[in-house]
Amino acid sequence: MKLQVAGDYAGVITGMQFGHIDIAYLGPKSYVEAANRAGAEAIVLEKDLNGIPGCHGLILSKRGSGLKTIEDLKGKTWAFTDPHSTSGTLVLTVYFNTIHIDPHQYFSKVIFQVRERFTFTVTTAPSWTLQPVVKIVFWS
Repeated sequence: MKLQVAGDYAGVITGMQFGHIDIAYLGPKSYVEAANRAGAEAIVLEKDLNGIPGCHGLILSKRGSGLKTIEDLKGKTWAFTDPHSTSGTLVLTVYFNTIHIDPHQYFSKVIFQVRERFTFTVTTAPSWTLQPVVKIVFWS
C-alpha cells in the first residue's frame, strides 16, 4: 500500500476511474462523481459531534478587513476551493442561491483555489479577500 496526497479531487476521481487509486477520502460532492464515474462505494461516513452526517463550510475574511456580513462582501474577490469540494464550493453555491446571490455578478472576481489547504493560507494575501475553508473534525 502506498499513501499519496493528491492536489485535487478531479485527479483522485480520474485515478479511481482508471484503477490507479483504490481508496480515497472524499466529500459528498466528489463522492457522487466518483460513484458515477469510477464505481466508488462509501465505506466510512463523517459525522458531527451530534452524530449527524455532514461537514461545515466557513467563510473567513482577513482580520481587521471590516468584512462581517454578506452585504460587506459585495464587489470583493471571492475564492472558492476545489470545484469538486462540498463545503468549499457546493454548499456555498447553494447558500448563495438561497439568498439570491449570483457570485459572478455579486463579487468583482471569482476564482478557484484547487488546493484547499492553500486557500486557508491566503487569508493574509491582499489580492484574495474572501475564501471558504473546510473545518474537519474527526471523531472516534
